[in-house]
Amino acid sequence: MQMGNGASMRRELTSWRRSDLASSMAVGSLGALSLGLQPVLLGGLFTEGRATFDEIAILATLEMLAIGLGSAMLNLIGGPGSMRLKASVLLVLTAAAHTATAFAPSPCGSS
Repeated sequence: MQMGNGASMRRELTSWRRSDLASSMAVGSLGALSLGLQPVLLGGLFTEGRATFDEIAILATLEMLAIGLGSAMLNLIGGPGSMRLKASVLLVLTAAAHTATAFAPSPCGSS
């Protein structure tokens, strides 16, 4: 029975274009790299006095939750169809969220 499942999965994977598979691997790898950069970026906020230690802990937790929720939500949107449209919409939303952080007040009270 397992031979049939493996053959079915191989057939499904080979039906994808190579560019789809490569782009999926690239996006996944870049997403994993953000976890390695997190201590450096959050440490910079602490060093500059823009966030306290407790706030950094909350930020790290929220980032991990956002990665998990984002993965789950993308799975709910559907399969590999219309990936360019989905990627474009998500990139615009991400850019808007990053831009909004420039205008957000600091919870520490400093500017």
